Amino acid sequence: MILRMRHPYLKGIFMILCNGCSKTGTHILTIYAKAIGLSQVGGTLIKRHPKATLKTTSIKLIKDIMAHDNGHFMHCHVSYTNNLRQRLIVGEHKMIHIIRHPRNVAVSWMRHRNKQNPDIEVSTDSLKELIQGKMFNMSVPDHYKGFLKWVHTPEVLTVRFEDVFENSDKVFSQMSAFIGIDGCPKPEDVFGHGVTNNDKKSTWQEWWDEDVDFVWREAGGIELEGALGY
Repeated sequence: MILRMRHPYLKGIFMILCNGCSKTGTHILTIYAKAIGLSQVGGTLIKRHPKATLKTTSIKLIKDIMAHDNGHFMHCHVSYTNNLRQRLIVGEHKMIHIIRHPRNVAVSWMRHRNKQNPDIEVSTDSLKELIQGKMFNMSVPDHYKGFLKWVHTPEVLTVRFEDVFENSDKVFSQMSAFIGIDGCPKPEDVFGHGVTNNDKKSTWQEWWDEDVDFVWREAGGIELEGALGY
């Protein structure tokens, strides 16, 4: 049951949007939000391409989702448009956006697809195919680029997947300050729970050979890395 009540430590009325490209670590943000006492609005808000229609896997209408108060948060995979910026970052709503090295996103996507369909091998050949155009019918760089402008949106806090693991206390403190609460959860309250419980994080160096690198460059991966600051 979702309780429609104000979180006792938050200032104002707003909803937290945990957003990012698939495989960047959005579920870490949702575990963080739960750890600070927020209730998750069921489902995921989705717009994987700027030209796609905004939809939700929740049974609630989007307008009803966005009407929730500051005791709630929503898990999102929403690419950027000016219209969505005005629609989602309304009033005191807050968005925390997570980014990850795009090469690791590609490798993580390959491993994810293998779990969904064992016929998709975990191999450099599969990785090349996925990079070229099998991330929601787009290349991995093209799909990821749809989320880029959130990084430069002043109302949005962007954190790095790598920093969350390497300097979690600092990042969680930044997130709490951005939301407007005192204190933050301990790392052990976030890591090792639910879908964040993974003994092995993707490491692109294990898979990057000359052929993969060529495909990555042809797909625009180097430009994406530069735009994200990697």
